[in-house]
Amino acid sequence: MRRRPSRVQQQAIDNLVRLTKAFGNSAGRFHVPKSGRRSIHLLAGLSDLCSFVTDHGLSSEPYHGGFPGRCNPGEPVSEERIKPDLSRAEELRPYRRLDPDRLKLHGRANWDPVPHLGDELRMPCLEPDLLVWTDKFDHDDLPDLDLESPDDTLKVARLWDINGLLVLKPRLVDQHLQPSCLRIFNNFKNEGTDRQIGDRRGRNQIERKMLGPSRSLPTGPLLANLELNPNSSTLSIDITDRKDYYHQMMTSASRSFTNQLWPPIPIRRLRDTKAYAEMTSRMISEKTKGREATGDFREEEKIRSSKSTLTSGLPISLSMCASEQWRREISSE
Repeated sequence: MRRRPSRVQQQAIDNLVRLTKAFGNSAGRFHVPKSGRRSIHLLAGLSDLCSFVTDHGLSSEPYHGGFPGRCNPGEPVSEERIKPDLSRAEELRPYRRLDPDRLKLHGRANWDPVPHLGDELRMPCLEPDLLVWTDKFDHDDLPDLDLESPDDTLKVARLWDINGLLVLKPRLVDQHLQPSCLRIFNNFKNEGTDRQIGDRRGRNQIERKMLGPSRSLPTGPLLANLELNPNSSTLSIDITDRKDYYHQMMTSASRSFTNQLWPPIPIRRLRDTKAYAEMTSRMISEKTKGREATGDFREEEKIRSSKSTLTSGLPISLSMCASEQWRREISSE
């Protein structure tokens, strides 16, 4: 039993050692589908392939089937593609329409990245309108904003407000920039919760690309080709996976205002939010400073009849606007 293993045997043993180091000893039950994000897709694809083979009676014989298939036995196999069965698992349909009740957020936008940014990133972070280079849109590559629900939009706003992420802006999105509004949708995470994703293709079209420090980072294939002498060098890989990273990162108000969420909702439905109180206080302060600077002490117009836009303080944020109908409703109160 102490014979030296052959080259093939040693290779098999080495593979087992690497797998054990990577995944542990897998003692007890091991749930393959949950071992990785792609495992479910792989297993579902194998099931679809097996079903296709069974339906058509395929075998290794090039000119005839190996057994009667379940569909049209005896007929040649058509050139149809394998149709995936998306009902096998929820993970096979990761992207869904907005469902605020399934979204779970942890961050409170209390980490300020500005002190850690260089000049090439700091200015666009604080004043992102510097990146705007056109007002033309490719309308064939924009999210369909007409599919959004005002009630779901309001629920998302209140969800942000709970964590102090919501900011109100007293100005409507310009009509010619309406295609730049983003659409929020769900990304399946587990049985009870989803991630939130924003479709920002419209705004991305009118903002120039930035040449940040990431342009000097090596790509994956280059890292795979890295060679070093283990006797004199050490290679370490550090990975950070922070929960709700984009919800923890603080952004400037101007960046928040560049992300508008559609459709509009009446402002009267937002008056009980913390963001509305903050907006009111901010508007009073700005009007007071303006009157002191110009000497204009005319009666201050009612803030509650102002037009409002909702945004969240996130890189991919929210916004809601008051339409003409709702502005008349607000002014009449």
